[in-house]
Amino acid sequence: MSQIILAPGINGTTVTLAADQAKEHLLARARTIESITNLDLRDQATRSAADIKGHLKQIEEDRVVVKAPLKQIGEEIDLKKKEHCLELEVELARLNAAIGAFEHERRLASQREEQARRIEAQRVEDARRKATEEAARAAQQETGAKALAAILEAEEAQQALEVKQAEIARAQHEAVIQADTEKARGGSLRQDWDIRVFSAPLLYQFYPQCVQLVPRLAAIKDLLKVGVTPPGVEATEKSTFATRAARPALR
Repeated sequence: MSQIILAPGINGTTVTLAADQAKEHLLARARTIESITNLDLRDQATRSAADIKGHLKQIEEDRVVVKAPLKQIGEEIDLKKKEHCLELEVELARLNAAIGAFEHERRLASQREEQARRIEAQRVEDARRKATEEAARAAQQETGAKALAAILEAEEAQQALEVKQAEIARAQHEAVIQADTEKARGGSLRQDWDIRVFSAPLLYQFYPQCVQLVPRLAAIKDLLKVGVTPPGVEATEKSTFATRAARPALR
């Protein structure tokens, strides 16, 4: 751990012996009740649950009191970290955005150059094919010296076009090497998007995997209370009991 943020030491935390003894007593009482078959057992379970809830309530109150100064220390640590990092995080975000914008423009320029090379390569290939076809026709139509001259002319044209094709291939290879050489170091560059969903229902209609649907249980219960079970829902009625906390035994 570095020494950028300093905080006072915290001693070990413990629970009192009386609290542990009370816990064991409450557990022992509760575990004697395996099932409720009559009113006496129900009342016994209710008292046991009330005592447990009272103990839990007292522990929670003590936790809040004991933790309050530690919580304040934690909030102060978070505040110091936030104050220290705020301007740095703003500059980090700005630099990352600037690098991303620059690399995006480079990628678009590279795509345009590659498209131009593909178009030129196709044009050269078409010209080479045309020259080959013209040479074949000339050889069929002409004889003697004229035919030889036509063939030689076609071969020269093909050689020139092959040289052009080699230049295009070399340019493509050099572009790949240059892109790798000029790659931004010290970070990861990835393609990303700024997304604004203007119609969630329309998106869900065509690509439901892109929309998260979360059921509202409170609204479902409101319908169930008036006898309506909405489509897509299975509900089994039950009774629940919320124990009120008894007066804590420990003070």
